[in-house]
Amino acid sequence: MAESTTMNTLLLSAFFVFISRHTGDEDVIIGSPMIGHSRSIFPQTVGYFVNTLPLRTSVRENLPFSALLTT
Repeated sequence: MAESTTMNTLLLSAFFVFISRHTGDEDVIIGSPMIGHSRSIFPQTVGYFVNTLPLRTSVRENLPFSALLTT
């Protein structure tokens, strides 16, 4: 595969395809935890600032996997 992508993007795309195939839905939404702090005093209390970010994509049956990596 000639796509230059991160391991996170590759695994997330594979997980989107897996969920889409098992549910039969083309529109897939996955929640991903994101840390929402920018000050240096917050790392000790990181648990209070974790937010869930919904990641949504459309996994069409005729879409090649390499195209999913770039969306």
